Amino acid sequence: MALGATPALGQSEARVIQWSEHPQGSNNERSSPPLQLFKELEDIELEEVQVEGRPVAIGMPVDATVDWLRNISFRIKNVSRQPLAFVQITLTLPQLKTPIQVPYVGCSSPNLNKPCVQPGGEVLLTMPGGVYDWVKGKASDQGVDFSGINRATVTYVMVDLVGGAQQSSGCVKTSDVNNPCRYSP
Repeated sequence: MALGATPALGQSEARVIQWSEHPQGSNNERSSPPLQLFKELEDIELEEVQVEGRPVAIGMPVDATVDWLRNISFRIKNVSRQPLAFVQITLTLPQLKTPIQVPYVGCSSPNLNKPCVQPGGEVLLTMPGGVYDWVKGKASDQGVDFSGINRATVTYVMVDLVGGAQQSSGCVKTSDVNNPCRYSP
């Protein structure tokens, strides 16, 4: 089935997670403390991306069902020397007329004084409960056939360090040569 065609309910279709063409932090944007913007986050490393339990490369189509957005996961490793309090990858859906931010998080609630991921540790980022139905509702509100959504763009990655500093970028270091953000320094 061609990218963009609408599949029958339950049928697989080519879907893709892509890096943004203009990632946050690469455009000389300014931020206010405690947020710091970077061209690429260096404190974490993207170890693996999965859709419906299968490893995928960012930018490469994968056959997946209509529920693919609910079944995306990102495995992140803390490669810094300090504990992380919160990690989030946010996707947008370019086929929506008005963009919405779709979060994938690895800690149930951000507590800037409680470690979530120790140095060297890993965390799996998934879509929080209730978000999937909200995303489907937003697509419906915009008159977009949800089953036809076949692209998701990494808009930004957010890391909160224990103590309150926040880092954000549209690019993150990757361990897999198939997943690099093409705008990485």
